Amino acid sequence: GNIIAGTSKTLTQIIVGRLISGIGGAGLMSVVCILVSQLTHERQRATYMSLINAVFIVSDAVGPILGGALANSGNWRWIFLLNAPISPVITFLILRWLRFPSPKISATMHIGSIRDVLSKVDLLGMFTLVSCLSFLVVALNS
Repeated sequence: GNIIAGTSKTLTQIIVGRLISGIGGAGLMSVVCILVSQLTHERQRATYMSLINAVFIVSDAVGPILGGALANSGNWRWIFLLNAPISPVITFLILRWLRFPSPKISATMHIGSIRDVLSKVDLLGMFTLVSCLSFLVVALNS
């Protein structure tokens, strides 16, 4: 997504790139919380979550400053392109260092078919939430 946005020639390409990036980043904190809860002991969990939140806070503080400096210098594309080489390296390091436990599935546990899983998803609630938030964004931008 960031590569598409950084190399875009039209506004539509930037929007598509940001859309892809947003979808990828939307669940980032949730996935991090799940991994920390699965890979750490309860007593360590608060320490790890504090460190991870500190990284998010520093990035939220430094990101706009760096982005503004890059935009001022006329190199706004680098705001997106800087993430492209960093993300695969970080992903490789995480996969190399973390030891994921093997899943424990008991004989009585039944995962179910995709239809069973999808039947538990609140599609009406999701549609309502997305619709209301979209209308709110449109109203605030008008």
